[in-house]
This record gives sequence, structure tokens and C-alpha cells, in this order.
Amino acid sequence: MQIEKDEVEILSGVRFGKAMGGPVAMLLRNRDWVNWREKMARDGDGEGIPPLDTARPGHADLPGVLKYGHGDVRNVLERASARGTAARVMAGSLAKAILRELGVDIVGHVLSIGKYRVTAGIEGNRIAAARAEGSPLRMADPGSRPRSSGGSTG
Repeated sequence: MQIEKDEVEILSGVRFGKAMGGPVAMLLRNRDWVNWREKMARDGDGEGIPPLDTARPGHADLPGVLKYGHGDVRNVLERASARGTAARVMAGSLAKAILRELGVDIVGHVLSIGKYRVTAGIEGNRIAAARAEGSPLRMADPGSRPRSSGGSTG
């Protein structure tokens, strides 16, 4: 999230800016934990803390509550939080950096949103995918057009 000021701390597996070939351990501290300490305590029985029963729109809170049968949305908040996404991004960034050293670039972009789809020749195009980095929708083709009603949905 934009309000978060967390930074990744590399704990092991890197020396002088280079991976050493073993596991790389990274830590992303939750600086907001002080605000959640009582409501998310490891110990105790939760007495006096009313359950949160409202899932956040646009997050994976509701699917997590339904999947795991929790009565309190807080049990899945961290799992569905920006911090959870950050951990995946950290691992993916590390993997991309290692692959880049081996001459492999990983790129991607959005192919379609609703009825809009990139034009022919854009899908799989590395240069177009790099251009998508500057797009707020990560769509590489500024000329995307609505799909024809009889065409492929891709």
C-alpha cells in the first residue's frame, strides 16, 4: 500500500550484493503491528474482542473466511493484505534478478480488460510488454479495441 513505509531486510543468502547459491531469507517487518497487538495476540482467548464480520471490498477476505470457516475476518486479513502480496513480489523480484544474470528476461502485460483486447502482434511481444510498465493498467497496446462479438475471448 502507498501508506506503508516497510522495507525488505535480507537476512541471509546474499554477500556483497550477490546470491551465494543457497536459500535467501528476507524479512518484511509489520511496522503497523503495534496497532494490532491486542486484537491479533498469539496468546489468550480473545475475550472482550468482538469479531470483525465485515470483509474489505476488493480483497480476498471473504473467500478466506468462507474457505477456512472463520467467524472473524481478522483471521485472514494478513493473508489477504498488501503485505502478503509484498512477500510474493519480493520472491518474484529475486527470481527475476537471478534469471536476468542468466540472460533471461521475464515480462508480462494485460491482454484484455472486459471487451477490450490488445491488437494482433502485441501478445507475446517483449518490447510491447516493456512499454506496459508505463501504463496504469499494464496494457501494452494504447490502441486496444473492443473484441468482435463472434471472436475468441482468449
